[in-house]
Amino acid sequence: MAEAFLEEIYDYSRMYMLLTNCAESSFRHQTDKAKEEWNEYVSLLSKCEQTDVFEQRASLDLLNQMTREIAPFFRSQSRFGGEIERTMLPILRVLLGNISNIDLTEGNYHFKSTPTGFLTLEYLPLKKYLHSTYDPMREAFALADQIYDPLFEQYNIFGAGLGYLAYAIWVRSGASLKIRIYEPDQTMAQFARAYGPLDWIDDKDLSVVTGGEKEDVFWRFLEDTSPEKRKENNKTEKIGCYIEPLVKELYSETEIKKQLDTYHAYFTLENEYTELARINEYRNYKKTPLRVHDLEGQYQAEEWIVVAAGPSLDENIDFLRKSQGIRKIVVVNTSLIKLKNLGIKPDMVAALDPTKLMQSHIEGIEDFTDGIPLVAEQQLYWGYTARYHGPIYICHMQLPDKEFEPNPDERDHWNIGSTVTTLALEAAIHCGAKTIYLVGVDLGYPGGKNYASNMPESHDVSEGHTGSEQVRSTDGGMVSSDYVFGIFRRDIEQIINSKPEIRFINKSEHGAYIQGAFSGKWWESNGEFQNVEDTENYLKHLAVERVLNWRQKYYLLQQLLYQPRVVEFTRSSSELRKTFDDTFELIYQSFADELDWKPSQGSGSGNLVYLMSNRFSGPKNPECREIMSQAKALTRQKKTVLIVNTAELFSGEPVATNQKMRWAPPKDLVEAESVYFEDRPYPYFQLPFGYEELGFIREFLTFTDKNRPGRVLDYGEYSLVSRSLAEFLTVERFSDS
Repeated sequence: MAEAFLEEIYDYSRMYMLLTNCAESSFRHQTDKAKEEWNEYVSLLSKCEQTDVFEQRASLDLLNQMTREIAPFFRSQSRFGGEIERTMLPILRVLLGNISNIDLTEGNYHFKSTPTGFLTLEYLPLKKYLHSTYDPMREAFALADQIYDPLFEQYNIFGAGLGYLAYAIWVRSGASLKIRIYEPDQTMAQFARAYGPLDWIDDKDLSVVTGGEKEDVFWRFLEDTSPEKRKENNKTEKIGCYIEPLVKELYSETEIKKQLDTYHAYFTLENEYTELARINEYRNYKKTPLRVHDLEGQYQAEEWIVVAAGPSLDENIDFLRKSQGIRKIVVVNTSLIKLKNLGIKPDMVAALDPTKLMQSHIEGIEDFTDGIPLVAEQQLYWGYTARYHGPIYICHMQLPDKEFEPNPDERDHWNIGSTVTTLALEAAIHCGAKTIYLVGVDLGYPGGKNYASNMPESHDVSEGHTGSEQVRSTDGGMVSSDYVFGIFRRDIEQIINSKPEIRFINKSEHGAYIQGAFSGKWWESNGEFQNVEDTENYLKHLAVERVLNWRQKYYLLQQLLYQPRVVEFTRSSSELRKTFDDTFELIYQSFADELDWKPSQGSGSGNLVYLMSNRFSGPKNPECREIMSQAKALTRQKKTVLIVNTAELFSGEPVATNQKMRWAPPKDLVEAESVYFEDRPYPYFQLPFGYEELGFIREFLTFTDKNRPGRVLDYGEYSLVSRSLAEFLTVERFSDS
């Protein structure tokens, strides 16, 4: 403990903590643990009696007397714990009330003593407490009991608080766990050591990441904790994670707050339902011997319809009715009641939610499920499968417990994402689908709606919903969506992109655009050309289409050029080749107009393209400084500069913008935003990942200056894909000659 005036107080607070834990261990009949905590308390009591710095001799004598009287009850654990709570804890509370009356404010933080002696902390700008105002240590141990897993080798905590949770988790692990704290506020990290129990953790087991820009602390946490990042970095040790809810308020950046919300929800759900998931898994494997690989040879069909619960389900009822007996229907659990009420019997049901909410999705319609197979993720809520009358086939996202499934079959491991729609897609794929229609997969709020009508009572079917972002819609415009829907969309797109042999058709007219799924628009007919004339008409139509932006048109042209038949047409027709060139140039000009790019108006036409693939490359990075230097040098030569970021999606993630290189983009950032060096603007454009987009930049530079295409500078650390791109875009290929 760094602050000496607290050390003596916290000796008594630790006695209170040890007695509280000892009573709880006694109630659980954990005799050895209770004995260890009792002995540690007795030792600490002896120390306080010898020092008595607060002159509390009467209270200490009474406490000592109760200690001697209660000790013989240890053989009766229930009575022992009860006597601790009845007699000893009240004595300590009185004692602590006499010696602990701290009330101080430092900056935005207000520290105050609690009845147990430990300090609590209020964050004044939000008027919110980080810890219990009565017993912050007991609160920490209660949370630790909920989220700690003995299999963890390390625990990552985002937001130090005063260190209570970190200490409690470490104690619960038997001092065997590594604790790593990520604290964006360096002052808060200092408070945790000065006013909390952080220094009670062995130095070898504790590390704190703080200092520098708070955004850098977040990216470090994400790199170390994200399951996706850990998989990329071949990190296999099991780690736990906790995100302090209040620390999210320190971030005004939309994208960082979204990611913190997502990971907080992910790990909260994982921690909260660990025990329930195990119960679900046990009961589900006990309920049925069937596994999803048993579906092979059954329920086969070439055309399937995946029915989710989005608003467009209401627009496709006639399609579903007419499809019965022609196409097979797999419905997610949420929409099963609606189909039953419409008299539409699906061919299969998909469900994976582990929570009790699922029970309301089947109550009252149990008989309707007779004969309908259910594809269930192993941790689906057991109350749902218990009420389900049809055959149940189990799959798993992660290996099942060997106690429940001793010899898991690799064929039962399916590529399931964060939404039940991915489970339904996998079911259709494994049942022979060559065409899959998506119904009710809106992934947004078209018309301000979240769900179709007549959903289970637990789902809000009202209007007026809005999301935190606008995304491309299937109608060519934009639709309100949010970060979670974005995750769902990417999971679905991953499955679609992995199955190029299957045709996916999106039946949502105004929902989010799903890449790889056809939505019935004329420009999706580019695989049906029979001759040169058809191809040329398509290109001319595409060139003047106003619904699509330049990026979408470029993507369609790239798809077209991958088709052997179209390539053959271009070889035989010079007119078709010219039409292609003209269409590409119109796209380049659209991009130039968007950036207000007019190199012809300057006295020079050099181009600098900055390929930044490492999100940790900041203004202090030598490579970043060199880029700035290059930009300034070109400015002095009156050259035009284009800066391109290929690493982050254009979604508000860290970018360089406004007056200086920095990581916090403005809320109104748009694609034509400028980057400033020494108050001089440079056109800025941020690209998503992809070969085609970087190819586009190369072509665009050639278009803007056909005689002198300029230079490309490669910097940063590259992923596997980016390395390929770096080889493609080399300085030699864009030489000054």
